[in-house]
This record gives sequence, C-alpha cells and structure tokens, in this order.
Amino acid sequence: MDSSGLRVLLRLNAATPLHLVAVHDVPARLLQITGTWQTMTVHDQVEQAIAAAQAIDETPSAEPA
Repeated sequence: MDSSGLRVLLRLNAATPLHLVAVHDVPARLLQITGTWQTMTVHDQVEQAIAAAQAIDETPSAEPA
C-alpha cells in the first residue's frame, strides 16, 4: 500500500467506520507507523467484522428532541 491507498482508507474511515480483516504484514506496519491502526477496527476473521458491523447498525441512534 502506498500513500494513495492510505489516503483512501483515511477518507473512507472519516465518512463511516471501517472494519478491516486479515491485514497483511506490510500494510499493517504502514497503518501502525502512521497511527492509522488505532483509528480503525481490525479483525482476524471476516465473521468477526460482519458481526461488529451489524452490531453498529443495530444500535439505536439518538433522535433529535
């Protein structure tokens, strides 16, 4: 991954929470060095990511008073 890929991930993560799965060594290192790793949710298994994303979708949003 280069700076363009990192920028895409950061922009997407700013718009909606990303759930990354099974990140390989080199991209993981880049995300850790840049501090991006802490801003994203990383899972070992696809099933974990799906469950986490569904849990967020099921959380009731606060309605304006």
